[in-house]
Amino acid sequence: MTDLVILGDVSDGLDEPEVRRVARAALASEDGKPAAVSVTFASKATIRDLNRRYRGQDTPTDVLSYPFDASFPQGSGGEVIVCADVVRELARTDGRDAATALKEAVVHGLLHVLGYEDGTEQGAREMDRRTRRILGTVDG
Repeated sequence: MTDLVILGDVSDGLDEPEVRRVARAALASEDGKPAAVSVTFASKATIRDLNRRYRGQDTPTDVLSYPFDASFPQGSGGEVIVCADVVRELARTDGRDAATALKEAVVHGLLHVLGYEDGTEQGAREMDRRTRRILGTVDG
């Protein structure tokens, strides 16, 4: 079983148990489960700083993922950082529900931890398909 830690304030109709349920569904969708995963809800300033430091982009973003392999003391797994403010802004712009967008961000970040990439059109489609399937098991 994966050690799952949820940090920070969750909002928009989501609480920690719901985030945990969504995260567990994403992790259960794969055969090789990581040993440890954290999902942190961070401020715009924090995610902007992380995005600048680690990706060279001086702007806040919705979600960042940092996978780590089995050489880390806690074993394989990773960190997912979600900025609820940015997710809400993007959802509002797209005319989408903020709670659903937050769930999608959590799943998207965890898929990156699990090794999926969206740098190509095909990879992005695959991640979108997996995200919808995973959320369908939680919300359906």
